[in-house]
Formats: sequence, C-alpha cells, structure tokens
Amino acid sequence: MVREYYQMGWTLGEQYEEDYYFSKDDNKYFIKKNTTPIIATLSAEGIVPKLKWTKRLSNGDVIIAQDFENGRTLLSSEMVDERIPKILSKVHNSAKIKKMMKNHGYSEETAENSFRNLELILPQELKNNKDIHFTFEYLKNNIPEEPKTYSPCHADLHKDNWLLSDKGKLFLVDWEQAVLGDAAIDISFILYKYIPRENWSSWLEEYGIELTLKYQQKLKWYMLFQSLIMVVWYHEKRQFSYMNEWLIFINKVFME
Repeated sequence: MVREYYQMGWTLGEQYEEDYYFSKDDNKYFIKKNTTPIIATLSAEGIVPKLKWTKRLSNGDVIIAQDFENGRTLLSSEMVDERIPKILSKVHNSAKIKKMMKNHGYSEETAENSFRNLELILPQELKNNKDIHFTFEYLKNNIPEEPKTYSPCHADLHKDNWLLSDKGKLFLVDWEQAVLGDAAIDISFILYKYIPRENWSSWLEEYGIELTLKYQQKLKWYMLFQSLIMVVWYHEKRQFSYMNEWLIFINKVFME
C-alpha cells in the first residue's frame, strides 16, 4: 500500500502504523485503510474530521483521506467537557447515521443478545472466580428492557478516542466498534469512568434525558457488562494486571 502512495506522489509522515499521515501539495491528510463504511456520514455530521476522498487500491483495499487535525486526545480530567453529552446526543439521535449503519448490515444489538454472546466467550476459568460469577449472575437476572428505538453507539468511548484539535474542535474518532444498540452503552461508560456521581443528573440534562432510578439500573447493567467484556479480553491476552484493574472497577460499581 505504501508503495502505491509513493507512486501517487504522496510523502509518508513520521508515524507509520495502521493509520498513516501523508502530505501532498502542502496539505496534510489522515489516511486509513478499510475503515468503517459510515465514515462519510460521520464526517457530514461533523463528528469526525472532514472526509476528503475515498479510493480503492489495486489490491482491493479501500483507503480514505480526512483532513489532518493537529491536536491531542483528552485527559481524564477533561472528559467533563460540556460538549461531550451534546455530541453523543447528536450521534444517538442521528437518523442519517442510523440509516447508513442499517444499509451496511449493522443489526440491532439487544441486551439479551449481548449477554448470550458474553456467556459463550466467558471461559470456565473465569466463571470459577467468585466475583466474576456474582457479576455474571447479576447480569443474567437483571437484563434491562429494550429501548423504544436503537441508536448508533460508538461503544469504545475511552478518552483516547476524543480528539481535541489545536483549533479547539472536539471530534469522536475510531468507530470500528460501533453498534446499533441502547444509548446506555455509551452513556454508562462516560458516567462511570469519568463523571463524578453528583454530576450525573446535570450531565444527563445536557444530553437530554432524566436520571431516574430505572435508568440508573440500566446504566449499572451496561457498565458491568462492558467491564466483564474487558476482563475476558485481557484474560485472553494474558495481561492480568489490566484484567485485575477491571475486576477492582467492577467491585467499585457494586459498592456505589
């Protein structure tokens, strides 16, 4: 792929990983291979940096070029940025993004299906852990009711996926894990990981919903579910220190 870039007159940037930074005619572009097909719609909605073009290479790979937004990812302390609930509300309520996801084969992911998938990938070694067993049983016995409508969800709202440009623009990037599901998937992660509990009501007010007891229970379910997924993921990679951090976090969720 890089050879083809050179043949087209591009100059390779300093970073050379899965994502590439190229320049041509004094313009800088962020170039990515085989990314999510909804990138054009996200660009049109202003959620990600502007998409410039899409091209198919001779080997069948599809590359996209976006405006290169020089900037940095957010710090944990900056995740209280008042723009975040507004951006997420825009994403979750976007008929255009939802339509594009459906057109590209994204199916609606229910809480029950999510739990059944977790049940299939949870190894017996982890099931024997009393804390994990307790969490698993909680999820099993408290599956929340489904929303009236499913939303486009980013499903990986770690602070490193928020890009703050030097011009002060805030973007939500890396949509490879996106799903059509309950908006609580995204909201629970932001609230539990970054927002002080006493600020949840005001955060959700900015987003556009009310913090009821029923919704708190849904947020708890989705956060525990995502935490257990992370435990399984780090267990598979044999990165036990990170796995234990998520187990500690699970206990924290139960104690609150």
